Amino acid sequence: MKKIEMLAFMTAVAVAAAAWLGVAMSSATTVDCGASACKAGTDFHANAESETELLNKVTLHPPIGTVECAASTTTLKLQEQGVGPNPAKASVSELSFEVCNATVKVLQTGSWDIHTDYTVEENGLVQIRTTSNNVGTVTSTGMEVTIELSGFHCIFKTNSTLLGRLTGSAVTKGTATLDIGATIPRTGGRSGAFCGSTAQMTGAYQFTSPGTLDIT
Repeated sequence: MKKIEMLAFMTAVAVAAAAWLGVAMSSATTVDCGASACKAGTDFHANAESETELLNKVTLHPPIGTVECAASTTTLKLQEQGVGPNPAKASVSELSFEVCNATVKVLQTGSWDIHTDYTVEENGLVQIRTTSNNVGTVTSTGMEVTIELSGFHCIFKTNSTLLGRLTGSAVTKGTATLDIGATIPRTGGRSGAFCGSTAQMTGAYQFTSPGTLDIT
């Protein structure tokens, strides 16, 4: 596993959105485990598979340091498949950032909505694509993370925040992946405005179980 690098601007920790990702919710989402739909209660486990970095986007203050963690893992439990225009839903039972050069704590793990629809940006224009080809997006609600570095203390929390792009096993020819590109607001912390107002997280996670995970 490669190192997860979190760049903190005014000690920010976060999860948020890359400009080339967006979410549309026009069709139901089914999460498949192999040849059949995953049952409610199915656990999904993922590890960070590539360098991950968090960078506060606010430019009013200079950065105060870099937050680096050697590993990150997450476990989810499928709550329900998508019905009608609704996404599939999963609760996050585990989320950790480990072996960090700062104090990084997950206060709440939150939940995910998994959408088959996604958008991309091409030539400066956002084009909405509705797809069933095993590429979709994940939004996060209620994930709350705090960081302490060099005496600064900041808290960030997702609220229907675009987490990243989910690619199924049929596309990767192996395990499913989640490419993170996210921006979340600051919701608290003793350091107040020194934390900035938002923070970014980028990187990638690989699902280690189930072995085959697709979205349709």
